[in-house]
Amino acid sequence: MKDFALMRHAETDGNGKITKESLEVLIRVASKFSDEVGVCDVKIYHSPTTRARVTAHTFAKHLNRISTNASAEVIGKLQWLDCESFGVRDANIARVLHPDSFALLISHQPDMGNYLVGIGYTGGLRLTNCSVYSPGFVISGH
Repeated sequence: MKDFALMRHAETDGNGKITKESLEVLIRVASKFSDEVGVCDVKIYHSPTTRARVTAHTFAKHLNRISTNASAEVIGKLQWLDCESFGVRDANIARVLHPDSFALLISHQPDMGNYLVGIGYTGGLRLTNCSVYSPGFVISGH
């Protein structure tokens, strides 16, 4: 399974808005993400939390604005991406993969960390806000 990536949500303030620092990081990550995925449609799924939903929509907006390669669409929430549900597993990921698109799954540190430990990942990615893991690449966040 190579046509997916996991992203940790951006940092939000008390009103559910992405912080200025996190927005700057998210835009940088969107640019690097565009370079990594090449020409494709990106389908974005997120956990039910507000911070993940806001991250998904903001990331899609900036990816569509800066990329000549990829187009992004927010599909919606997936309950198994919920914080601390530990639903990020190969079987669940496989359910959202399509041969004609790239799946971006926006989740949380505990779930991503548990998944990476489970697959034996030892690449050293720190799971800071906006970090991205894919079998083909990693992008550091904050």
